[in-house]
Amino acid sequence: MNSSDDIIYITCIHPDKVYHFGPAGSYSLINIPLIVINSLLLLFTILGNFTVILAYFRNTSLQSVPNMLLITLAFTDLFVGVVAQPLFMAALLRDVLSSKPLCWLALLSSVTLKFCGGASFLTLSLIISLERYFAICHPFKHRLWVTKTKVKRAIFILWLFLLALTGSLLLGFNYNVYFVILTLMTFTGIVVLTFACCGILMKLKTRRERHVSVDDIDGRIRSHVSPSTTSNEAEKRDYKIAVTMFYIIGAIVVCYTPMFAAIIYAQVIGNRDKLYLKYFYPIAMTLIFLNSSLNPVIYCLRNRKFISAIRNLCGVSRNEANSSAYTISSSNFLA
Repeated sequence: MNSSDDIIYITCIHPDKVYHFGPAGSYSLINIPLIVINSLLLLFTILGNFTVILAYFRNTSLQSVPNMLLITLAFTDLFVGVVAQPLFMAALLRDVLSSKPLCWLALLSSVTLKFCGGASFLTLSLIISLERYFAICHPFKHRLWVTKTKVKRAIFILWLFLLALTGSLLLGFNYNVYFVILTLMTFTGIVVLTFACCGILMKLKTRRERHVSVDDIDGRIRSHVSPSTTSNEAEKRDYKIAVTMFYIIGAIVVCYTPMFAAIIYAQVIGNRDKLYLKYFYPIAMTLIFLNSSLNPVIYCLRNRKFISAIRNLCGVSRNEANSSAYTISSSNFLA
């Protein structure tokens, strides 16, 4: 056991091999506001993701492969709100109320957060991005290769592997080995995600240029040489789903970057000092939890069918919807 200012470091049965605690007063300034903020985020996360999941299973028109993949993210976000975030809040509250280290609390919080974060990012980067890449860039191969059964199997294998990997920490698995494996998987996910996004953007750019060329040639008589209405609708749908994916990626980048910056900071200074433990880490974690509450908002704002299904669940009639909030779904954001 050693100490620095008001932070005391002890060896603990914990994946990070160290736990910290200190006088209750030293945490009140930052932890109490974070507990209040996380309480609000927790309510939005659970309510939002549960509503989206319920709407998906109650409405058969929503049960497409792209929406099924979004629902897998909703399940991980719901797990964050039900398990991971309450454990994190309990750890914050423990620091305020007591100076006794609760290693089991730190262990459960760390393992659940690692699983949820890994499941969200790797599902997005390794499965959702590739599904969208093949749907837009290689539609014929997509029809042959991508089915709900195959997608479910891929998600199950990925989550089972992550569960075994993070769960092994509870059994004393070497943390350095775990970190190397997770780093390799994260790097692979970034490479695949970058490749898929670049391919999708290039394909969408080519489609748009083709349509512009048709306009230049035919002027107002474009309908004589343009693709069929069905083809146009499919392209619009692919474009909209791709934009939705980019919004989700953007939200993850914004919400996860502070945590990566905090980890880099800790690596550069060589240890986890007071600034990291008391400020950088809890604030960065709160931003990660913010991501779980933003995702259902993105799903709904980007998909009219989700909005309609949720209104039906709430018992809102079509006429009431048209006279009130339905204007949101016809805005340029949904175009």
